[in-house]
Amino acid sequence: MATNTVPQEGHLVRAHQFVLIQLTSGNYKTVQLKPGSTVELGKFGAFQTDDIIGKPFGVTYEVYEKKRIRPYRAADLSAVEETEATNRDILDDPNGQKLSHQEIEQLKQSSIEGEVNHEQLVEKVVENNKHFEKKTEFSKAKYIQRKKKKFFKLFTVVEPTLYNVCDYFFQKNPTKTRDIRVDTLSQMVTYANISAYSRTLVVDDTHGLLLCAALTRSTVHSQVLALMEGDSPSFEILKLMNFPPETLDRLHYLSWNRMSKDEAAFFDERDTSKMDDKELRGHERRRKTYEKLLASQSLLAAGDFDALLIASQYDPVSILKELVPYVGGSRPIVVYSPSKEPLIMAAAYMKTSPDFINPQITESWMREYQVLPGRTHPLMVMSAGGGFLLTAIRVYDSPEAVPIFSTPRLAPCRPSRTGRLPPPRKIAEKSTSSPSAKVPSESENSTSAMTMETEESK
Repeated sequence: MATNTVPQEGHLVRAHQFVLIQLTSGNYKTVQLKPGSTVELGKFGAFQTDDIIGKPFGVTYEVYEKKRIRPYRAADLSAVEETEATNRDILDDPNGQKLSHQEIEQLKQSSIEGEVNHEQLVEKVVENNKHFEKKTEFSKAKYIQRKKKKFFKLFTVVEPTLYNVCDYFFQKNPTKTRDIRVDTLSQMVTYANISAYSRTLVVDDTHGLLLCAALTRSTVHSQVLALMEGDSPSFEILKLMNFPPETLDRLHYLSWNRMSKDEAAFFDERDTSKMDDKELRGHERRRKTYEKLLASQSLLAAGDFDALLIASQYDPVSILKELVPYVGGSRPIVVYSPSKEPLIMAAAYMKTSPDFINPQITESWMREYQVLPGRTHPLMVMSAGGGFLLTAIRVYDSPEAVPIFSTPRLAPCRPSRTGRLPPPRKIAEKSTSSPSAKVPSESENSTSAMTMETEESK
């Protein structure tokens, strides 16, 4: 029995938030939805933001009559039945299309102005293709879909989740996020084990993508400290995620130059009674900035962080030497790099340092598939690599630690009821030089053995 489900409020498009607009060409566009404004989509037309505010994400809209939109349902390719026909007789003929370039451009301009329906435009292009009837049914459907992507004025409102934002930057501008692919990002946050009550230390040179991943996995009782260059943050991807204020309150910033409290910015607590409104606002702003700086320094000085995430353009060894003392024992460390050479040097440093165990370098690899009934196969074009990860566990010596095995090796020690291992037992050495320590000869050993057998027989 089918039931109508009402979308949750968190999955509805809200005013003033950022959304991703996916066009039929596959490209994305980031838009902030201001009420009463118009969003231009180039050759795909335009629409009013009020027409999608309050509607659910994932809906595909069709632009018609210039700036009006309506929901659009795409055709289902899985319903196309394959036949015994083949495409072997179809040649790559550039003159296969009867319409000239000028005629097609005129139809496109008429479609933009709303004089011609874009469905009629696709029908004319299909009708004037000489080889269309020779294609298989599935090839016909794929040909029509390609023409729809080219001529239809459609767009889809996509929710800016961590997956969608990461994929958006990886497709549009991968160098901005240091070529982090979505599967690599998922491995980083999984290995870091970010959860409730966790305190995470992050070095982010990806404009905030790694911070977004840490904040997405954290809860109200978690804290995230970001090390950055300069005194003002430049993590612009944070605004695309539409985090609520309570989530952003868990994020703290600290400049590399302000890690020590001795290097805190000076704040002059002046008399505010003689200040005008402008000076008072500036004084209050500087005071809040100073208090946030002291709070971030105290958070770093407390140490015992539960994870360290690094995605930086600088030498990872220098970063590890600076930040590892602030990481707690038995806590994960994850370092990302688009190339493996910096990680090889960092792994060699970890193997010679007593502060780490089990350093490993892994390469992310992913293959995308088209999944359709009877036509499941890998995509023809996909990314060649997703970067490299260096993972390790932070350890430190404890004065209360007791070795499990000693030299010479004894029988395994069993834990006591308190859960701690007892100290290793010492071997009692027998001295042959003492008169009381007599070593029995072989004849005496044999005589005692015969005596024990006789007694047992009795």
